[in-house]
Amino acid sequence: MNAGQSRTLAPFVRRFNNYIRAFKGTDPYVDANIDIKAEHTHRVCRHALDISDHLNLSGKERKEAFLAALFHDIGRFPQIYRHGTFNDRSSVNHATLGVVEIKANDLLSGLSDKERHRILTAVMFHNRHTLPPRLQPDASRLCRILRDADKMDILDVLINYYTSEKNGTNPALDLELPEGTALSEAALADIDAGRSVAIENVQSIQDFRLLQAAWVFDIHSAWAMERLRGMGQIDWLLQQLPSGKDADRAAHRIHDYMKNFTPTLLPHPARL
Repeated sequence: MNAGQSRTLAPFVRRFNNYIRAFKGTDPYVDANIDIKAEHTHRVCRHALDISDHLNLSGKERKEAFLAALFHDIGRFPQIYRHGTFNDRSSVNHATLGVVEIKANDLLSGLSDKERHRILTAVMFHNRHTLPPRLQPDASRLCRILRDADKMDILDVLINYYTSEKNGTNPALDLELPEGTALSEAALADIDAGRSVAIENVQSIQDFRLLQAAWVFDIHSAWAMERLRGMGQIDWLLQQLPSGKDADRAAHRIHDYMKNFTPTLLPHPARL
């Protein structure tokens, strides 16, 4: 990002930092999880810009991708502060809360109505199982960029959490799920159908890991898929599943999809 773009975005970054600061200082557990989500947010911003560069997007489109990434998890901060969890099922939908908080705090002040609408749409739908089918093309592209960027960093965060002995346990990241010894039939049915695992079909940590591996079915950019292939997160997750024919079948379905992946996010035709 050039100096001019950085200056344009600096007020929004200050708003983000000022907003989250209000939730800190009362509880070490809350503070630690706020830091996790703040760091996650900044990395998602970088991923969104990387994807935008890969797609040869304009400066205006890159700005919208950055701002959608910056505010996509704004609802996580009041969620952990008020409810002590990142589990939407036991608290509140953090994306819906995020849209409310963005509007209430005027965090997108200075943007046009169309820009605000696209960014709020991306925030609202970034955690949905699937995107609505009739989004406007610009909004759909922004949603898909954000979903790819978000998944890339969540996978990094969770695998670091799973593999680092010094991390201990964090119920906010585990979604308070039991460890489990087998994969649920409902989660496996999603894999067999070639779709991401619905959160309501997750009954254990084992299912949650399968859900994360199945995010490959909701990847849109060649940039994101190449990163997944190169960094090995999906292979690591699949190796942690309970051994047996169910896990083998799921792994085969996922690997086959990755091998034959066709991106739905393509460089803008005018900028090829």
